[in-house]
Amino acid sequence: MSGKLYFVAMAVFTSVYSQSDVRLPPNVIIPDAPKVVYKNYKDGFSLPCQAKGIPEPSYEWLRGGIPLIASPQITFDSVKGDITFTDFTTREEGVFTCVARSMFDSTIVKSFAPTYTLKQSRIDEFRTNATISVVADEYSYIKLNCANKGEAVGEEIRYDWYDVNGTQIKIDDRQFIDQNGNLHYAYVTTADGNVRKYRCGISATGLSYVQLGGVVVLSINTIASPTAIAPQMQYTNSRTKFIRFSTATLECFFSGYDPQYPNVPVTKWYFDDGNEINATGRYSFSADQRRLIIYNADEPDEKNYYCQAQNTRGTSNKEAVFLDITSSPIFYPNGAPVDQTMSEGKDAVFNCNARSARGETEPDPPVWYINGQQVSSQTDKTKFVFSEGNKKLTIRSLKKATDIMCIQCSVSNPVGTTWADGCLNVLLPILILRQPPSTQNIYFGDTIDLTVTAITDPSQNLTYRWKHNNTDFPNVPPFVVYNSTTREAYINTSNLNIDQYESVRGTYIINVTHNFDYIVVEMNVVLRDKPDLDAPNANAPQLLYTNSNTTFLRFSTATLECYFSGYNDPQYPDVPVTKWYFDDGNEIKETSRYSFSDDHRLLIIYNVVETDEKNYYCQAQNTRGTSKKEAVFLDITSSPIFYPNGAPEDQTMSEGKDAVFNCIARSARGETEPDPPVWYINGEQVGAQTDQTKFILSDGNRTLTVKSVKKASDIMCIQCSVSNLVGTTWGEGCLNVLSINGADWLGLGTASILACLALLGTVQTWNTD
Repeated sequence: MSGKLYFVAMAVFTSVYSQSDVRLPPNVIIPDAPKVVYKNYKDGFSLPCQAKGIPEPSYEWLRGGIPLIASPQITFDSVKGDITFTDFTTREEGVFTCVARSMFDSTIVKSFAPTYTLKQSRIDEFRTNATISVVADEYSYIKLNCANKGEAVGEEIRYDWYDVNGTQIKIDDRQFIDQNGNLHYAYVTTADGNVRKYRCGISATGLSYVQLGGVVVLSINTIASPTAIAPQMQYTNSRTKFIRFSTATLECFFSGYDPQYPNVPVTKWYFDDGNEINATGRYSFSADQRRLIIYNADEPDEKNYYCQAQNTRGTSNKEAVFLDITSSPIFYPNGAPVDQTMSEGKDAVFNCNARSARGETEPDPPVWYINGQQVSSQTDKTKFVFSEGNKKLTIRSLKKATDIMCIQCSVSNPVGTTWADGCLNVLLPILILRQPPSTQNIYFGDTIDLTVTAITDPSQNLTYRWKHNNTDFPNVPPFVVYNSTTREAYINTSNLNIDQYESVRGTYIINVTHNFDYIVVEMNVVLRDKPDLDAPNANAPQLLYTNSNTTFLRFSTATLECYFSGYNDPQYPDVPVTKWYFDDGNEIKETSRYSFSDDHRLLIIYNVVETDEKNYYCQAQNTRGTSKKEAVFLDITSSPIFYPNGAPEDQTMSEGKDAVFNCIARSARGETEPDPPVWYINGEQVGAQTDQTKFILSDGNRTLTVKSVKKASDIMCIQCSVSNLVGTTWGEGCLNVLSINGADWLGLGTASILACLALLGTVQTWNTD
C-alpha cells in the first residue's frame, strides 16, 4: 500500500470482558402450559419437567408455592427434573411447580414452569339415600332430581340413571339428563311407571365404580285420549360460567307431546342476530339438538344464544341461553414478561399488565418476583424501577456478572391467579477495537482506511454489513481490498483512474451486528484535490434533541443531554461546538461537580441536590452561525427527606422522664407530600394493640412520646418509615434508660460524676486533664 494510512485503535477494556463465558438462563420447555392431572387412588406415576440453559440447569419443585421436601410418596430428580408419586391419594393433591435453576458466579437464577394441578379422581357417596315418590299424569312433563350428591372429581364426570336392580336405563328421545344429573321427560307414559323405581348414578373416567343415589318411585296416571301438547321451555343452563378457551355446552329442554313422529318437540338454535346456527368447525349439537357445543369459547362468544322448539301443536318463543365466559387474569398483548437477550449497559423492561374477562372484577396489582424471591422493600429501587401502577419493571444498566435472571409476576382476580415467567440473558456488548477517523481528507495516491474490528460476547458471531452513499453492498463496496479474517479493509487510490477516484468520495457505513445488538460506524471520505461540487453547503446549528425534564434521584449523578445538527465542511470540526451555561448566563466550566462528555453534548453533574433543580442552557456554534441558548431542565426527585431533627435519634434518659421521637419528612420540591409515618417499636408495627397511654402519637402521627420511661421495660429501639410515590425512607433511634439509684454511675459522664460528688461534699476539686 502507498500513501497515508489513517486509523484509530480503540482501547480494549479487559475488565468488561471478565465474564467471557457463554451463559444462558434456564428456559423451561416441558410443561409448556398449566395442566390439570387426574389420577386414581394409589396410582404411581411421574410428571416431566425439562429446561434448557448454559450451564445445564438443575431442578427443584414447589408445592403450593413452598419448596417441596421429598417423602416416601413424592420424590423428584434434581438432575433430570421429573417428579414421581408412588402412592397417590388426596394427601398428595395440590399445585406443583417445577423450578429450573442455574448458578452464575454467586447468583442463583430460577425459572418457573407452568403448574401441574393434581387431583385424585373420586366419586363420594350421596349424602342421603332417602326414597322420594313422584306422581304424574301421562303425557305430562316431569323432572327427577339427582339430589344430595357427594363431591365428584374427575377428568370427565358422567351422569346416568339406573333401575332399582342397578341396570342402566336406556335414554330415548323423550328423556334428557342435564349438566347436574337431573332426568327430564318431555312427556311420560305408563310404561315409565312400570319401572317405578329409579336411581341417579355418577361415574368418572378411569374409575371402575358408580355411586348410586336414593330411590325415586314414579307413578303414572293413565290418560285415555291424549291430545298434542305445544312445546314449553322447562330448563336451560343459562349463565353457566365456562372458562375461556374451554368447550362450552349450552342446554335447552322443552316439554311437549305430539301424536305424530317424532312425538317430541324439535329444537333449533339461533344466533342473537336471528340466523340459525349450523354445525360447523366451532359449533356442534347433541343428537337430540338439546345441547349446543361451542369449542374454544372466547370472550366474543359471551352473549345470548336462542333455542326454539316446534311440533304440530305450535312453536315456542325463542328462549335466551346466555353463555358467560370467565377467566383468571388475561395478559394484554405484550403484557406478560417474556424472555429477553440484551447487551450490557442497556435497560430491560418487563411488563405485567393483565385484565379480567369482560364485565368481571379487575385484577389485583401484580406481585413481582426475581428468581423466585418476592420483590420487597429491601429490593434496590434504583436498580429495579417500578412504574405504571406496578405493571412495568425496568432493570437499569444491565451487567452480565450480576443481571442474568428470571422475572416472574402473578396477577389474581376472584377466578384465579395467572403466572408468567420471563428470563433475562445479558451479553457482553459489541466493543469496537479499531475504526478509522470519522473524516478522512484524501489526496490522489493516498490509502483510505476502512478497517473496523470488534469483539463481543462469545455466544454471538459478528456480521459486518457495508453501505456507501446509501447503497447497500452484499460484500464490500467497489475498490475495497478486504481481508475477511483480519477485517482489514482499504482502498489504494493510486490504483484508480480519475472516474474511479471520484466515485470513492462520500459516506461509508459499516453496521456491526449480531442477533441482539448492533453498532454503526460511519466515516466520511473527502477528496481534497477533487472538491465535491454537489456537496451540501455549511448550515447553522439547529437543536435536534435534549433530555429536558428527565428526573434524577437526589444525590445521584445527573446527565443532561443536548444535540445540535449542523454542517461545517470544509472547516474543522465538521460538527457544531457545544457549550453549557448556568441560568445566570455564566459558562459552565469543568470542576469536581461538573464534567462533560468528549463532544460536550453531555453535561454531567455529580451528587445532585434540590438546589440543582433548574434550567441549564446549551448553545452550539459553527462558521455558519450560533444557535440560541436552549433550556434543559434538571428535575430532582427523592424518597421522603427528613427535616433537620426530624428523624428518630438515639437518646439516653433517666427513669421517670418522657422520651420524644420525631418522624417529620417531606418530599422533593413540587412533588406529592409523603404519607403519614408508620411507627415500629423493636421492629413491631404500632397498632391498636399498642398501649396508647404509654406510647402517645401526636402532631399528625409525626411525634411519638414514650411516657415515664423505666429501665426495666423501656430500653428499646424506635423505627419509623415514611413513603411517597418515589420510595420509602426509614429512620431509627434507640432509647437507653438509666436508673436513679446509683447503679448506672459507670455509664455517667465526668461532669455528671463531679456534680454528684460535689453534692455529697466528698471532694472539693477534680482534675480532668
